[in-house]
Amino acid sequence: MNTFLSLLPLTADTSGQWQVSLALITLIAGAAAVIFEAIRTWNNRFDQCADKINEANNEMAQLSSAVQLRYYVNRRYFLFFSHSKEAISIICTALKHRKSGRLQKTLGDSLSYIKHANGLDLQETNLHFISIKPKNRIQFEITGKVKYNSRSIDLRSADLYRSDASESTICNVNFDKAVFYDTLLYGTSFHNCSFRGASFFESDLRGVKFYACDLTGANFDGAKRLSQVLVKKKKKVEKPLKEQLLSYLDADGIFGQKRNEIVYADKGRNMKVFLSKLGSMDIQKNLDRIAIQNDFETNFKISFDCIERDEYRDSGQLNMIQDTMSHCSGVVVLAFAHMKVLSGEIRKPREDQMELLSNVLCPSPWMQIETAFARSLGLPCLIISEDDGLLRNGIFDEAVVQNDPSMFFVKFVNGSFSKDDRAIIQEWVRAVEARKK
Repeated sequence: MNTFLSLLPLTADTSGQWQVSLALITLIAGAAAVIFEAIRTWNNRFDQCADKINEANNEMAQLSSAVQLRYYVNRRYFLFFSHSKEAISIICTALKHRKSGRLQKTLGDSLSYIKHANGLDLQETNLHFISIKPKNRIQFEITGKVKYNSRSIDLRSADLYRSDASESTICNVNFDKAVFYDTLLYGTSFHNCSFRGASFFESDLRGVKFYACDLTGANFDGAKRLSQVLVKKKKKVEKPLKEQLLSYLDADGIFGQKRNEIVYADKGRNMKVFLSKLGSMDIQKNLDRIAIQNDFETNFKISFDCIERDEYRDSGQLNMIQDTMSHCSGVVVLAFAHMKVLSGEIRKPREDQMELLSNVLCPSPWMQIETAFARSLGLPCLIISEDDGLLRNGIFDEAVVQNDPSMFFVKFVNGSFSKDDRAIIQEWVRAVEARKK
């Protein structure tokens, strides 16, 4: 104590000076206590936010915590007690395999508060329908006018492998050397973003718009739907000029100067046929599937593209199906039984009476969805049934198939097709070849 007091300008000669010294010590100790209490409160609140994000049964608590995390994303308070990196990590982790909804969009919109996050891991995150618009910084000039400077987000070298950023609006983000490998970007609008050296291999770019973006050196080789991508460049007087992205790509798919003619051709449709089948099948059904695939590959030179159950994403499944089909020339539907009804009733179309069912085979509802997608894309569909007992309702209805020249129905019984069914398959193959051309 004496050593500490000797450092003070005050001495302990009189009782009044002792009181001043004690008051100064009390003031310093009180200030330190207030600071440490503020730090403790700040850390406790952050821990509470991090814990509530995972409370699956309390959506309001999750939404509240997601909003509160934004205050920690870009705060540098208390020197080493900042939680910026931890908050960004929690947001990105919570977005991985997250289903679309209010919480997902709230977390995704929180990326607007990021300032620097080089090499951010956004793999397999659900960024569907989010809006990244960093707030403008306000500067007051001497003249009294208010000037707004747009703040940019640094996401250089970010990894967006298999993420879903479709139908989003993203502004003022630096994506230089970012990886958009197999990323869903359809319908996304980019404003004032930089993509120097970025890679878009296998990404879905249907309906993407790059508005006043720097795409110098961006690699679009292997990207899908390039013919539907527009580049909008600002002009001082006239309206933004819309041009096709393909007119700026060289033979290797690298973005550069505009060319008089398109050098890099969009891959378009390939030789594949989409295969719609059950997610899980018994041994006999698997043997039948292999026999059908070998038959088609040997006799008709057709290769199949199929989405296995473990390949489906947690979000954007329908868009994934549509995107895969869009690169095929036809569809084969293995309408094998998903459920067998031994005895039951079904309401007749346009009637109030019930019809008795006995030993009826019901296909998977996903087959109805995938077949409907195929017809919306104008692809020839070949429906293969394993038995006469298939329930022909929905898009498999006989009236629908017979009145649609792009739909064909055959049976695969006892490991083979009949002669008449072979003729129907030949008609479907000719439709596929016409679609391919």
